[in-house]
Amino acid sequence: MPSPKTASLSAIIVTVLVVLGIGYYALSKDEPVQPTSDHVRSGHPASLDTPETANAHETSAPTLTEIAAPYRDSAKPSVVVSINPLAMLIRSIAGTNIQIDVLLPPGSNPHFYQLKPSDITKMKNAKEVFWIGEGFEVYLKKVFTAHQIRNTTIEALAGVELDDEPHTHHDQNGAIHKLSEQGHQDPHLWLDPYLMLDIIPEVRSRLSKFYPESAGAFAKNSEQTTTAINLLIEDYTTQFKSESSRPVFSAHDAFRRLSDRLGFTLVDSFADSAEKKPGIGHLKRMQEKIRALEKVCFLEELGTTSFYTKSIPAETDVKRAQIDLLGQTLTGTATYPEYLAQLLSTLRECTRL
Repeated sequence: MPSPKTASLSAIIVTVLVVLGIGYYALSKDEPVQPTSDHVRSGHPASLDTPETANAHETSAPTLTEIAAPYRDSAKPSVVVSINPLAMLIRSIAGTNIQIDVLLPPGSNPHFYQLKPSDITKMKNAKEVFWIGEGFEVYLKKVFTAHQIRNTTIEALAGVELDDEPHTHHDQNGAIHKLSEQGHQDPHLWLDPYLMLDIIPEVRSRLSKFYPESAGAFAKNSEQTTTAINLLIEDYTTQFKSESSRPVFSAHDAFRRLSDRLGFTLVDSFADSAEKKPGIGHLKRMQEKIRALEKVCFLEELGTTSFYTKSIPAETDVKRAQIDLLGQTLTGTATYPEYLAQLLSTLRECTRL
């Protein structure tokens, strides 16, 4: 059972997210958590409302169509992002003031996606293209160079160079959080909530230059998003550090940053990436590590049936969780705090003893 302090903090987070208009994924301790969009409350950050639209919001909640419509409005200037989690981060800041187009369709491989001519056109016409970086989307750099497309990497915004030494991060309370060497080399940057906090001011600044008429809304949304992320970090860090948890194994190496930041035990991964299959020797070593533990959590990517589960000794008490790394189950209006809450809730449910 959670401590009164933890339960109270969870209640505060739910209240803050609802007040801010940011949906929150339920922190249920009694029911297994599955990453479906039905568990996420619809919500949207602040936008530049007129008195008429402000009154409309007060009298009736906007429907999903009403909320999503601005993102489909081809007349609005657009920002293009490579993957959906970046769209959710931009949306957390921009609200409904700009159109956000995502390059990677649901179910596609983010490392080796084949761009369509319409994708090239979309990027050429965009105010800005945001992507993770060469360490993750290897297919994009040549396209940007060949077509002289304006682009910004999350690596650059965060000052991250995967080949450099790991750097430390000071949270809002002044505590120091340092990535391990393996965590620093993990290119899944959007899974690092501290890094996302670091880049929010820079993203807001860039958007404000492109859309100066919306700068006030961007500032308000950035503040709300920062508060929501910090509350989630505090709550789940407390849970992972104060309650006994199952050690974690993953199908491929994508959770080093998250493990370093929040303090859950990530023992090992079966493969370095989703595309690279391990050798027999590594599989045997993984079996030995798992067999030495009574209870484990096994993470695999949403929509996959990992053959690695066959390598888990039959006598092991194992919980499996499918992690929605790219936010495919969330609606087109979802924000980054919603995504992070869903991710952490699914992970925490898997690690419970």
